[in-house]
Amino acid sequence: MKHPIHKLLLAIAATTLPLSLCLAQEAKPANATQPQGFECPKIDKPYVHLPMSFDAPEVKLLVTIDGEFQNAIDVKLAHGKPDWIGTFSVEKWMGKKLTLVPEKPLAESGWLSHMKMSDQLTAEDSVYQEKYRPQFHFAARRGCITDIDGPIFFNGEYHIFPGHRFWQLNGNMGSNPLWGHAVSKDLIHWNEMGTAVTSNKLGNPWSGSTAIDWYNTAGFVKNPVKDKDGRLKNPAMVAIYTNGHGGRMVPQPTQSLNYSLDSGRTWLEYAGNPVMPFVVDYNRDPKIVWYEDKADPANSHWVVILLLNATNSSIWTSKDMIHWERTQSLDNIDVCPDCADFYEIALDGDPNKKKWILWFGDCIYSIGTFDGKTFKREIGPIPSKIERTPGDRDRNIHIAQTFSNMPAEDGRRILIGWIIADPKKGPQYPFTGMPFAGQYSLPQVLTLRTTPDGPRLFFEPAKETEKLRTGVSAQMAKTPLDGTTMLLKEDKPLGELVEVNAVFTVNKDVMAQPGENILGLEINGQKVTCDLAKEQMIGNDGYQPMKVIDGQLKLRVFVDRTAVECFAAGVPWMPLVYPFMPEDKPQYSIKVFGKKGLADVELKAWQLKSIWKRM
Repeated sequence: MKHPIHKLLLAIAATTLPLSLCLAQEAKPANATQPQGFECPKIDKPYVHLPMSFDAPEVKLLVTIDGEFQNAIDVKLAHGKPDWIGTFSVEKWMGKKLTLVPEKPLAESGWLSHMKMSDQLTAEDSVYQEKYRPQFHFAARRGCITDIDGPIFFNGEYHIFPGHRFWQLNGNMGSNPLWGHAVSKDLIHWNEMGTAVTSNKLGNPWSGSTAIDWYNTAGFVKNPVKDKDGRLKNPAMVAIYTNGHGGRMVPQPTQSLNYSLDSGRTWLEYAGNPVMPFVVDYNRDPKIVWYEDKADPANSHWVVILLLNATNSSIWTSKDMIHWERTQSLDNIDVCPDCADFYEIALDGDPNKKKWILWFGDCIYSIGTFDGKTFKREIGPIPSKIERTPGDRDRNIHIAQTFSNMPAEDGRRILIGWIIADPKKGPQYPFTGMPFAGQYSLPQVLTLRTTPDGPRLFFEPAKETEKLRTGVSAQMAKTPLDGTTMLLKEDKPLGELVEVNAVFTVNKDVMAQPGENILGLEINGQKVTCDLAKEQMIGNDGYQPMKVIDGQLKLRVFVDRTAVECFAAGVPWMPLVYPFMPEDKPQYSIKVFGKKGLADVELKAWQLKSIWKRM
């Protein structure tokens, strides 16, 4: 069905301009009250630059290509001097005619004079130099990032696809959802690659996942080159995602495919979309996995975990990624089953003892077995973070996912997630006056270990985080806590970006005496307080478990400009994570505090470096 304003768009698009020009222009349809628009008769550059204002009202721009409505984008247009420049990618429509017009007439038209086509993303002097820019946590160059989609390793690169936001376009959340794309060689330094999945006639793209089609099951590679093991040397990277869930754009969400034949640099939409039909009103977030049947390789196939509604999920299988059959309904699984992850992992590092992990966006998981069609839960659901109140799912890390397709010689299961803010402040935090919002966690390595309560996942910072360290460090020799706040002396100032490794050797006799058994760290004004009696570490207004093991409490804390991550050694819980707003005139210092005689403390701190450089 055509958009109700389709005829209006055709009338505006019919306005002719010289083919060599892309101009802001007064649309001249028969009805003089119709809006102004921007037109490019032949797209020869991949980006449109739009002037943006923090305080402007949000308006809807309608996008037509060769006179046919494609989608709408929500923007805050600046009619005077822009606060910043947003970027809208039109690369997939090269050579075609572009028209952008407001859905409703605007009283002002100053934005038109700032519109232009470009070969590059915007490169203002402020990019990566902003006051609240996280310095070693990934945040979008421009726009609001939320769910992380499809982390994957391929051809020597880590790929992430930040989703559900105005990628390079705006700072508000809830409109213009699409998939961005960034790559890294080392899990620490990221380069943005543009857009992987955008809106189509089926609706906006929401969460999903990626895979490498090593055996060309979908047939996207027309000239396959096979290796000795039968896998392709030139496989397609495939993204599977939801189109328009929850009544947005379309009333019946479906699942679609995009694919890349050049390591994710350019993306094509599968002409036969959708590949999975509408099931129920809320079906979404497909997680795709290749199931290798070692006993019968011919029986190997694709598997998708698909959310059905707030309490139910499902398992689907396919030989070619295109034709799918439901093999299991996962009903009443006791968690909100959005943004699933699904993978096999060795128990205690033993490759002969592997278990399947079924993980959902609340960072709650189950452990079990999987025969290619049916998951049998043995343990779970198990939380990996503590909710302060029931349903407080948005604290610490949210919608965490692991990298698929890791090389066998590496063998790690690496997780990265969205650091969501205090729900009272909103998911954009710390957006205050910034043309970006949201940030992702540092990479974490997951291991499955046996505990007295059964198998549990453990979370540790990836070794790559050590690349953030500079040559500047400071140490505190083993020192008894004296009941005051003790300052770490620094020969050279460590500054705002630091990592602190602390070891508290606990005195059991003092712990048994009256008084609170409290100790902790204060780093650049951010406190991590450990209550030994309750076995909790507290930061901001969130908390996570910690534990004294063999008489020692070991903490590893990373403090960025706007976020803290604190890992407690030896406990099967995610790190304590929270964002914060830095002081206007911050005081940088590292302090240790605690009950007199409760523990001896020794620590080492490193100055860390920023990952950003001007693109």
